[in-house]
Amino acid sequence: MRLSARIQYALNMLYRKLDDFSLKKKLFLMYIVCVILPMTMLDGLLLTTLLNMETRRQEDEMQDVSNAVKYTIGQKFDDAVFITKDFWMNSTINDFLNTQFSSPYDFYARYSEIKNNSFGDVSTIARGATLHFYADNDTIIAGGEFGNYNSIRNQKWFKDFIDSGLLLKISAYISDTDEQGNRRNPVRAISIIRKMNWSPGCDKLMKLDLDYSGIENAILNADFNYAVYVCSGDTILFSNQGNTSKDAPFDTLTQKERDKIGIKQSIQLYSKQYDIYVLKKDLSIMQVVQNNAMLITITIAFSLLVPIAFMYLINRSFTYRLTKLSKHLATVGRNEGHIEKIPDIRGHDEIGELMHSYNRMAVRINELIHVVYKRRLEEQAAHIARQRAELLALQSQINPHFLFNALESIRMHSVIRHEDETADMICKLSLMMRSSVEWSQDIITVAEEIRFAEAYLQLQKYRFGDQLSYRIHVDPDCANRNIPKLTIVTFVENACVHGIESKTSPGWVFVDVSSSEDEMILEVEDTGIGMSEAELKVMLDNMNHASVERLRQKGSRIGVMNACVRLKSFSQNQCRFYVESEEGIGTTVSIHIPLKFVQAQKTEGTPGTIENSEKGEEN
Repeated sequence: MRLSARIQYALNMLYRKLDDFSLKKKLFLMYIVCVILPMTMLDGLLLTTLLNMETRRQEDEMQDVSNAVKYTIGQKFDDAVFITKDFWMNSTINDFLNTQFSSPYDFYARYSEIKNNSFGDVSTIARGATLHFYADNDTIIAGGEFGNYNSIRNQKWFKDFIDSGLLLKISAYISDTDEQGNRRNPVRAISIIRKMNWSPGCDKLMKLDLDYSGIENAILNADFNYAVYVCSGDTILFSNQGNTSKDAPFDTLTQKERDKIGIKQSIQLYSKQYDIYVLKKDLSIMQVVQNNAMLITITIAFSLLVPIAFMYLINRSFTYRLTKLSKHLATVGRNEGHIEKIPDIRGHDEIGELMHSYNRMAVRINELIHVVYKRRLEEQAAHIARQRAELLALQSQINPHFLFNALESIRMHSVIRHEDETADMICKLSLMMRSSVEWSQDIITVAEEIRFAEAYLQLQKYRFGDQLSYRIHVDPDCANRNIPKLTIVTFVENACVHGIESKTSPGWVFVDVSSSEDEMILEVEDTGIGMSEAELKVMLDNMNHASVERLRQKGSRIGVMNACVRLKSFSQNQCRFYVESEEGIGTTVSIHIPLKFVQAQKTEGTPGTIENSEKGEEN
């Protein structure tokens, strides 16, 4: 309770403070709270969303770069391994490496034969790669494409291959000797080393030296927008960051480069894993703004600049005219005897209407000041007219009262003279007139409407005699439900006037009120002359499209259309009308009203079945 009281106190103080502000300040405060703050938050959310989108876009691009590098490296090595397979299976080369030559001359003679006939120029194979064969055979003279183990035993790549125990190995190393074992400047080398052990004989292997610069250039020429590193462990084998010199030693990844790794993808090449790193770019808010300059500019223009300009115009429109109105109101107490009007009123909004109202007030006050006496006379005349109207209204209420009293006097006179039939007719007529005159309540129960309908039918019975018979049936659960006044009576009257009256033989009128699961059904049937198909079509159209506009048009069955208008209004246009008629047979009118609109009321006594035939029996 204390917290609630404090909040209420704070709000009251805020209200009082705001009441002291000028309209201009209030509009400015409303603009800050309702426009600037929300749009600032939305702009921040927009920048965050753009930053996230840029990050996701960068990740997708880095993944594409990584896949492209993986494909390039894999294809290069797969092509090289495929080439070594052809020579690995070459029986002529295997036999040559296993041969114990008797002299250098014998070796060179056989070497020339193999080189010319078996595989041509091996040194130009695989797009710049070089292929070499080695065997544990001292009769092979080192030089060209062939050599013996003695020339390579001390080289690192050979030791690593022997120690690995693999049959095929991809080795990246720094080579400081040529194929004859002579010293040279260190160069980067990547070789595919493969044992040739499928045929018996001495131990032998083949080494395919890949074109390192060619692989490096393939990555450089791809023109990736991100830094790419292909590494074996921490050693950088290939990169597009400038460390591409074949004569330089391999670099290693620095911690700074590791911190910027955005995508890491591993590729397994013949029992050796290589890692592909794609480094992400530094992403800042300024870069996001530059990349989305058009969108952000439009957003700022529509979220800030346009509202500022619009609020300025609104503020000027408000304050200028309100100030003008305030100045004229201030003169009311100064200029006694005359109030000045506001000239040149602009606009038709509430302020403009207020200024027009002020002018009208000024005119009226000036008139009152100058013609007080005349206005008093007019007021007296108006007062007399109002009294006269009230008197007429009282008279209009008294006239039916006297009429009902007169009818009651006639009925009592008939009773005294034992004219029971006349007294009963007057009683029924009085009942009908009271129901039709008293409209203080338009909604009555079905039971009350049925009593009114029965009184009407009994009056018609006096008129038609044996020519008219009727039967009324009301389900007990329908008697206390509400319907618009004169609903059933209107259709009973229509049945008597348009159905039974024109028939030469006796006829019946049946009134049935029943209910189903979700609706109440009012049915009025007569065995009169019926209607033609054209008349039936017109009646259905008038009932289904009944409206006040159609009631204003002159025509027949106005009472039926009036009842339909009130029924549609009562049921929110959810009641349904059905009419069946056949010439010479009769007409049936059915009205279906949803039960939710006919709420039940408690009443004493509910009619069941009322029948009046030629014998005049009632049950």
